[in-house]
Amino acid sequence: MASRIKYLWLLVFQVILVILFCVFVRYDGDNKVNLRGYEDTHVMIYVGFGFLMTFLMKYCYGAVGINWLLAALVAQWSIITQGLFHMKDMIIPLNKKVILEADVMSATVLITFGALLGRASVNQLLFIAIVEALIGSLNLYIIEKVIEGSDVGGSMGIHTYGAFFGLAVSAAWVCCRKKRDQPQDDDGHPLEKPSYMTDVTSMIGSVFLFIYWPSFNAALTATDADYQRAVVNTYLSLAACSVVTFALSAFLRHGKFEMEHIQNSTLAGGVGVGTVCNMHITPGGAIIIGMGAAFVSVFGFAKLKASIYNNCPCLFLYLTISALTISLCEYIWR
Repeated sequence: MASRIKYLWLLVFQVILVILFCVFVRYDGDNKVNLRGYEDTHVMIYVGFGFLMTFLMKYCYGAVGINWLLAALVAQWSIITQGLFHMKDMIIPLNKKVILEADVMSATVLITFGALLGRASVNQLLFIAIVEALIGSLNLYIIEKVIEGSDVGGSMGIHTYGAFFGLAVSAAWVCCRKKRDQPQDDDGHPLEKPSYMTDVTSMIGSVFLFIYWPSFNAALTATDADYQRAVVNTYLSLAACSVVTFALSAFLRHGKFEMEHIQNSTLAGGVGVGTVCNMHITPGGAIIIGMGAAFVSVFGFAKLKASIYNNCPCLFLYLTISALTISLCEYIWR
């Protein structure tokens, strides 16, 4: 009987969402109907992130399905949570931009999902997603309206927030883990192993993310000129990041490519340039950002992963250094 009602609360939560939508959400006419980037972002969320998460052979099947469930839930919930900060006469206007922003918030939760895959249960992931989307909406409001920061590609409010949220939850688990947990080697947990097939399917997700990332970063730009700069800068950053990632991976692996680097570090350029992608950073500046992102990501995977996994203080040191680096970069570009 317990297994039958395991996810009954999820149905109750969906009913609550229906009530909230019926009371507060209304169509916004033809406002933002020509907004670009929504369809591409949708592919990134459900196909790109979904297949990227298949990198663990034990959790490969569930990863795509749970990714789908989390994205579908958060997309609805974040329309409400983000709409609370933009209500007009107690009404949340619903248009294409609002749906796009809901998908973007889903990306935040899915980034956290990548840090918790294989450790958290589905119920735990759903609870984390609901809490994270609520706090994430407040975080975006502070960035956009309070401090008036520029973050069109979501590098601060989406990627960094999602990654830090996942690392914070992981750190809590590391601090509280019991001695009877399964032994670990230098490569981490015994279950943290890929297979040939999971590496291939994860690469499918990486390719989709690589292709659609320029549209993701440019989707919320204000003008055609900003949109074009965002697309160009993002693509150049991704391209340079990919080249450096392959080169560094081969260097660290004695001439062989490490699939973990190729699946993840090749995308770091899109994250790194997101905050400033619509600015006049010059094409050379976009390439420099992509190269720098590749160095940080590849060496992070290669040199810090095992020590962070087995040493909680090292995790907090890494978080601190990352936060200071991000703040410094934002200050320089301003």
